[in-house]
Amino acid sequence: MTPVDADFAVLLEGVDHVAVSLAKNVLEQAGIPCLGAGPDFDIIELGQAVHDMVRGRRLLVARRELARARALLVAAWGEDVPGLVPAP
Repeated sequence: MTPVDADFAVLLEGVDHVAVSLAKNVLEQAGIPCLGAGPDFDIIELGQAVHDMVRGRRLLVARRELARARALLVAAWGEDVPGLVPAP
């Protein structure tokens, strides 16, 4: 297990870079460490939009802040947050 696996958990999965950016803004303003990640795939050849449609992106948050991050996104976007991973 790498340190990133130990310290971070997936909050959003299968979303595009716009959803990741919007969610990161909400979470970073609340002081929650997060990072966007996606599968290794050739973005240059496909372009960002096509890459996101084909592969999707993930938003990882500090594991200790997972419940608070989930609550902040639900408060900001309502109950139907795109790509929200169910609570463990």
